Formats: sequence, structure tokens, C-alpha cells
Amino acid sequence: MHTDYAWDFDGTLCDSYPHILRCFRQTLEESGITDSDEHILSHITVTVGKAITYYQEQFGAPKNMYDRFHQLDEEPDWRFVTPFPGVLETLQEVKDKGGRNLLYTHRHQSVMRYLDHYGMTPLFSSFVTGEDRCAPKPAPDGLCLLMGRAKSAAGNLVMVGDRSIDIDAAWNAGAKSCFFNSNRQQIPPHATWHVLDYRELRAILDKIMAS
Repeated sequence: MHTDYAWDFDGTLCDSYPHILRCFRQTLEESGITDSDEHILSHITVTVGKAITYYQEQFGAPKNMYDRFHQLDEEPDWRFVTPFPGVLETLQEVKDKGGRNLLYTHRHQSVMRYLDHYGMTPLFSSFVTGEDRCAPKPAPDGLCLLMGRAKSAAGNLVMVGDRSIDIDAAWNAGAKSCFFNSNRQQIPPHATWHVLDYRELRAILDKIMAS
């Protein structure tokens, strides 16, 4: 039975890409690089790390670009990082039905400030964040650490995320996954389920938790 749900943060719990885009664009502009929002977004929705590598190789962005981006991105911005409709109700429903919400994100200290601000923190049982310095997704290290902390098993876990690296991390850890397609991307081949919004996600979770 799937009782534990590992949630990604950016693009899954919260619509944070407007903030990430603004921070990334500012980082580029400080280095004298300009590009369209659409083109930048097409790279950062894969991974920020790969986006930075692209702009370093193609545009000569500085080696410390990640450090500057990280500095901007970790400053909470309540205007451009907001929960998707239905998030709190879904997390509460999982808890009410005896399940557990776990967090697995590359984001660092700011994630807890967002969770506190939006009233999500009490709905989570365990956390793995950037402070844990795990190998990044799609490596399974973070999920394995999370399962250890939660005393969970891969057979009980569903990873919910908006990028292929979330889905592949679950696959590499031997867990199931649900692709939350908030950015309307190609569905990863290893996704067990896929949804477009929290209405569809709650329907999927109802079936999973009833089985």
C-alpha cells in the first residue's frame, strides 16, 4: 500500500517558476547577457544546473553564476511563489487518511520559510532539502535518505514532482511516481501516473490510498 508521498517543492507544491525566472534573468543581466523569458524558461524547467552550464558555454556566463543565482533565489518572495490551488486540501487529505507527506527538494533554507508562511509545515513528517547535500536528482540518494528518516520503504512511496528528474529519482530508488505536469512538458516514460492539476491529483491519490 502506498502510504508515503514525497513532494517536490518548486513547480509542484508552489508555482515558483515566475520567481526562479526573475532571479535567473537578473543573474544573466548582471553579466551582460540578455535572452527571452521563453528561452530561459525552456532551460530552467529541465534543471537550473544544466541551464547555467548552457549559458556559461554558449554566452560566457561567469563561473560564479550559480552562487549569485542561489543568493537571489533563496530570498523568499511571497508575490511570485504561491501554492497551486488545492495544495493544502490535498496534503491534509493524505494526512487524514493515515498517509504521510514527506518533502524532497533541492531548495535550501527558504523552503521552510515558504512552508511556514503558507501553513504547510505541520502537514509534513520528514524533510530532505539542499542542506542535506545529497547527490542531485535523478540520483536516488535524497529519496533513500528521506525513506530512512521516515522509516519508509520504496514499495510504500510515491514521488510527486514536475520534472523528469523527480520521476527518474523515484525510478532509481525503486518507488512509484506521479508527474505533476504544471509546465506542460513531455511526460517522462518512467512516470507511474501523470496529472495536470490538483483536482486530477486528488482523484489519483484517492484511488491509490483506497487500494
